[in-house]
Amino acid sequence: MAQRRILEAARPVMTELDRLILQMETTLGKPHSVSPFTPLLAQAAPAQAAPAEESKKGKGKAAKPEGEQKKAKKGKDAGAAQPKKGGKGGAAAAATDSSASLTEDLDTFSKCDIRVGRIVECAPHPESEKLYIEKIDLGEPEGKLRTIVSGLQPFVTLEEMLADKIMVFANMKPKKLAGIMSEGMVLCASNEEHTAVELMRPHADSVIGERVTLEGDFFGADGLAQEAQPILNPKRKVEPKLLEKLTTDKDRQGLFDGKKLVTKAGPILSKSLAEARIS
Repeated sequence: MAQRRILEAARPVMTELDRLILQMETTLGKPHSVSPFTPLLAQAAPAQAAPAEESKKGKGKAAKPEGEQKKAKKGKDAGAAQPKKGGKGGAAAAATDSSASLTEDLDTFSKCDIRVGRIVECAPHPESEKLYIEKIDLGEPEGKLRTIVSGLQPFVTLEEMLADKIMVFANMKPKKLAGIMSEGMVLCASNEEHTAVELMRPHADSVIGERVTLEGDFFGADGLAQEAQPILNPKRKVEPKLLEKLTTDKDRQGLFDGKKLVTKAGPILSKSLAEARIS
């Protein structure tokens, strides 16, 4: 046993010497002779040749009977089908399940962040007869005011702009209008000819910054998330999908795809425009 341990310890050295001998013989053009270390290596581990060969074939693992292999695979597949509890993976799976349960139109609405706001400053654009520049309170952190540019000068007086709460599409991608970066859209009703335009007004008791939702239990018991939603990617065309389905009904109430737009305090109304478009 002692001799075998010594030989086993010397195995790496003998293997390296054997490699050097082969390299020298190859360089000199001589045929490779039998390694002088082969008998010693055989003494060090005479019974290891067969397991080594088996290891190459089965990668060191004993093969399971076919029946056991099928059971193991079935159990693995069943385990993979079970969602993980907790952690980010679980939250992502829950969000995916929630989104998957919505129709395409409701999913579109859920991605659009419509908020109750109030215009605290409003002035005509110095270089345009059509545009107002507004500073709007949406209840954002640290008292931030949104700058929004709207083409409402020909339709809405300054007094009306500052009079009451409004409805703002808040997660559109900001863009420059007449040199001013506009951070959203003030939503208004208009007739088909676009000769009459009116601000959509939330109920007077609505809270500044509250997210507008739909009447009914379309988004589950918790409703829409109140956190600010990500800025929409214009390439995904979510914004036009929303706007094409915003209208008022015969009672001047705001609708999305026939469903009433509401806050906790009540519906969203135009002053006089019934069965009109909202944009």
